[in-house]
Parts: sequence; structure tokens; C-alpha cells
Amino acid sequence: MAWERGREGGEGHSSVYGGSAAYDDQRYLQSVSANSASIAAVCHETVALREEAVALRQCLFDLNVLSPSRYEVQLHRQRFDRMRRRFGSGLAAGEAQLEAVIRPPGLVLATLSLAGPEAAAALLSTSRALHATASDASGSLQDLFQVRLHVCGGSDLIT
Repeated sequence: MAWERGREGGEGHSSVYGGSAAYDDQRYLQSVSANSASIAAVCHETVALREEAVALRQCLFDLNVLSPSRYEVQLHRQRFDRMRRRFGSGLAAGEAQLEAVIRPPGLVLATLSLAGPEAAAALLSTSRALHATASDASGSLQDLFQVRLHVCGGSDLIT
């Protein structure tokens, strides 16, 4: 850190800022104070922009100009692409397909059973290959999510 390097010289040595160590301390604290104010202003502006975006989005939803589900899909895609650029995936955009990741029938069924019936139906509707794999392995979603009711307890005593 530049400030720390300036102090290493000790008394009598010129500092990074060209003054004494005490002068450097004062300039450092002023810099921290100014930066704190700038950060607080940016945070305030960010909150205001988020509120405006939410209000604008809600107006567009209310006027049926924008579909909430299409908005969520597009937002998810943008966030996914940003994470891919940030962390890398080793694959080009659109190259990684869900079918390739969970291709083994056992993994497809495990994923679907943990997702639940609604999410499983939505997932299978997005991919013919997954639907075919799940159908080959289990027959149908109804087989995977059969409802079973077990009643326990009771008494034969009449009072």
C-alpha cells in the first residue's frame, strides 16, 4: 500500500506524498472520508435506480407491453451469460445443453423426482430429448409421481 510504504521511511525521510508522516496520515484520512462519501452517494443512486426500474417494469406488466415470464427468462439469460463470461464455462454460448449434462436415464429421473411434478413437467416440455429419455426410463411422469395415501392408526373399540 502506498501509504504504508511512505511511513516505512520513518522520521526525517520524505514520504510518498512529499511531506511528513503526520501530513500523510492527514491526507490519507481525508481521502478515506471523501471516498466514503462517494461510495454512499453511489449506493443511494443505485437504490433509486432499482426503485425506478421496478416501477417501470410494473407499469409495462400492467399495460401488457411486457410479459412477466418473458422478462424473467431474459433476465435469467443475461445473468447466466454474465456468469459465463466472469467464470468461463469452456463452452461457447448455447453449446452446453441440458440433455448432455443429465443424459443418463437414472440421472434424469433423479433430477425430475427431486424437482417435483410441476417443475419436472416444465423441464420436460423444454426438451424433446429429455422427454424421450424420461419416457424410456419410467414410462411417464405419472408413474414417477404416483400419489399414495397410507392411513395408520384407528381403534376397533366402540365406546
